[in-house]
Amino acid sequence: MFALVPEFRDAYVLELAYWEEGMPFKMFKKYLKKKGLPSLDEPISNPVVDKRVERDIPVLGEEGLHVLERVGTYMTMVVDCPECKRCIKVCPNDAITIDEENRVMISTDLCEGAHCQECIRACPPDKFNWENLEVFKPQEA
Repeated sequence: MFALVPEFRDAYVLELAYWEEGMPFKMFKKYLKKKGLPSLDEPISNPVVDKRVERDIPVLGEEGLHVLERVGTYMTMVVDCPECKRCIKVCPNDAITIDEENRVMISTDLCEGAHCQECIRACPPDKFNWENLEVFKPQEA
């Protein structure tokens, strides 16, 4: 997955040889010069870390970090559900809910999709169909 620019390729290969393969620094500098790439100073063996802040993320709360409980979308469809709720019981990730309007709601961040399909196998024939699912769009108030 190299870029098409030869200089990038050369720099990447040299960096890889130095950091991953243990190329001596003098040899690394020699090849940088040979490839026409900018030279680097030799790394300091004991770098000094200057700690200027207590933390990089502000505390939780007002003007701070906000934690999202759930991320993702819901796929939904209205079904003629016999209300057995077998699909909910067999879902290994608790991704399915059914509301009072018999609308099946599948949380896409939890559902394993075509890999799993336990809900489809558990549901009576012709009730639950992947092709009928749509992205849930809540009604605007």
